[in-house]
Amino acid sequence: MRMLNSHPIPGISIDKYDFLEILYFQVADSAEISCITDRSLAAEILQPLRLEILRLAREPVSASDLSPRLGLSRQRVNYHVRLLARGGFLRRAGRRRRRNMIEQRYVASARAFLLSPELLGAVGADWRRIEDATSAGYLLALTCQMESDAIRVWREAEKSGKRMATLSLKSQFRFESAEQQERFIRALELAVVHVVNDHTSPNLQPDGRPAPGRPFRLVLGCYPYLPQESAESSGRQGPRTATKIKRVEPRPKGSPEREPSARISSKPASSSIVSTSREV
Repeated sequence: MRMLNSHPIPGISIDKYDFLEILYFQVADSAEISCITDRSLAAEILQPLRLEILRLAREPVSASDLSPRLGLSRQRVNYHVRLLARGGFLRRAGRRRRRNMIEQRYVASARAFLLSPELLGAVGADWRRIEDATSAGYLLALTCQMESDAIRVWREAEKSGKRMATLSLKSQFRFESAEQQERFIRALELAVVHVVNDHTSPNLQPDGRPAPGRPFRLVLGCYPYLPQESAESSGRQGPRTATKIKRVEPRPKGSPEREPSARISSKPASSSIVSTSREV
């Protein structure tokens, strides 16, 4: 997944206090990230030793190189290296002579790996089953939906050889009061609804059939996060904050179904915006 830190319109300012970053990236076959959708492969990689091998294999290494760094015998390391290579997590990176033997070197097939939410199947998070649209659980479930959609698009792009353009936006800021947070949420909801209605086409026709055009989905979330210094003092690494945006088509006018309008909550746990756009 290649991310180009550029924007066609100069001088755009989003992040008021920390940084400005708009990321346009295209989903295509890439060594930047590898998405794992197979349960057997997920089981193979989810072992501490194998994860450490992949971390060390960001540069070409052999089992002999890894052995002293892991404090294990070369034979034991070589066993796990071969399993990772068979699963596609490692790829061959040439050979070299070491004393009287020739070693096979390997390198990680991607710089990072991602487990698909669909690995959990029917027990995975589903935003449709969560009534409270202002809860952290609802936001997490929407994130899983977005992740699953993006992975499916990625897979189709790999098969067709095409690059599928997406949009991602993130920003960091602070609220000094619950009233300020509520004003922000209301203003943001109105702005998003107006943009979707004015600049996109309906997702469904009046009779319920798919409308012409390529379907997109928009997910917008805002949540508090732990500043890095606070997380370090507690012995944990703090998560990065992000406001993620993907696109979605609005529901057609006159449709019998109605999406619930955004519900505003003063609870600091999380904030979710549910517009009148149709969730596909």
